[in-house]
Amino acid sequence: MRRFWLPTIGFVGLGWVCASLTISGSKLGPVAAVVVALLPVLAYFALTRPFIVPYAFYVLLLPFDNVLAVSSGATLTKFIGIASTGAILLWGLGRRRSITPSVTFWLGALLMFWMATSLLWAYDLKLSMNIIPTYVGLFLLYVILSIVRVDRQDYIYLLVAMVVGSLAASAYGVIVFHDQSAADAQALADNLGRMTVHIGDNTIDPNAYSDAILLPFCILSMWGLRSNYLRVKVVALAGLAVMLAAVYVSASRGAILATAAAIVYLIVRSRYRIQLLAVAAIPAILVFATQSSLIDRFSDAQRTGGAGRMAIWSVGVEAFKHHWLTGSGVGNYRALYDTFFIHVYQRYSGGWDRPAHNLIVQVAVELGIIGLALVLGFWFSNLFSLRHIRPDNEWYDYRLAFEAATVGLFVAALSIDLLWFKLTWLLFSTVAQLRTLTIGAKAPVRAEPRTVARIGLRTRTLRPALQARRT
Repeated sequence: MRRFWLPTIGFVGLGWVCASLTISGSKLGPVAAVVVALLPVLAYFALTRPFIVPYAFYVLLLPFDNVLAVSSGATLTKFIGIASTGAILLWGLGRRRSITPSVTFWLGALLMFWMATSLLWAYDLKLSMNIIPTYVGLFLLYVILSIVRVDRQDYIYLLVAMVVGSLAASAYGVIVFHDQSAADAQALADNLGRMTVHIGDNTIDPNAYSDAILLPFCILSMWGLRSNYLRVKVVALAGLAVMLAAVYVSASRGAILATAAAIVYLIVRSRYRIQLLAVAAIPAILVFATQSSLIDRFSDAQRTGGAGRMAIWSVGVEAFKHHWLTGSGVGNYRALYDTFFIHVYQRYSGGWDRPAHNLIVQVAVELGIIGLALVLGFWFSNLFSLRHIRPDNEWYDYRLAFEAATVGLFVAALSIDLLWFKLTWLLFSTVAQLRTLTIGAKAPVRAEPRTVARIGLRTRTLRPALQARRT
């Protein structure tokens, strides 16, 4: 009986949220109305497959997060994430699917504790209170995904949802750039030749847009590399071309460097380095052989100090000197920046009220040396949390893909504030889920592609054979 009523309570709450959205008259009211109408069906699937409904929809829509605003400061993915947290937790309690947390989990818990503790000495408590709910919500979803064991097939579907969502966002961005170029050349020039995705009054930041492609890019790359089927390689290559085209038209220097770092990591660690070198050479030649806004932005970086980032960081360093041990409180970088702005000479001024545009500078100023150590420890412990997956394991290639994405996203975080972004915590959660799936698993064997679009994993068609083998 407990397996039934616990999830039911959660989905009554989901229904209340959707009804509230409808009544509030938000721009997504019609969508909420459809969700309410389908609530019994969604509840049925969530009772049995919460990683698919609603969490897979959260993953699918994440690349469009910024343009799915429901109200001020809230997006549709936020509510789906809350529903996912409750549904997976209640399902895990009913099925008793929890596992022992990893060291990475405890480092994250210490980081959240330190963020909460920094409220006691926050330079501006209001700023801290505005951002701390975002961190808590993201961490709670990460906690549930870290301790509730996911089924093999559901995990495959989640990876597919990530790639499909990213491909849709990439194709949409390329189309928008083409239409933007043809319709309004002046607007394109005003935006430094960069693609900007608008839906209604909402806009996706080009940097965040391209950074969200990194994890799906690594996954799709591994599907194509490990497949023995030519048609799979061709389809994967076409998908990668669309993703790279989207990053190209976004003209995000950080995303280009992050993608390059991920590819280099795979070349060093993967057994597919020859294929990677051959394929990576093509876009590299195209990028540097053609004149584009991306090349112009790289060329202009020295003159402008990285679009003012060097000036922003110099102010951050000055602020850090005054709050080096415990920091100024989570979410307080802008306040400290404005305080010390006039104390630092800047050849290329970044102006007032600027974000840090750098993970290390942001965390050092807000959380001090202690917080910086916790953030770096938590981030890079993701490179070691899957060390139990050996080269003879069928999941080993995925381990390398996630490690490459972890390294690449860190490179991206050196030029944009990514710690509080959903895309960053999606990567951490995906790594944690693979751990829940593989920790303690028996008879690790590398598998060749067979089913699920032949992208590299055995599924239910091989289960009878596996069971017979284990018997």
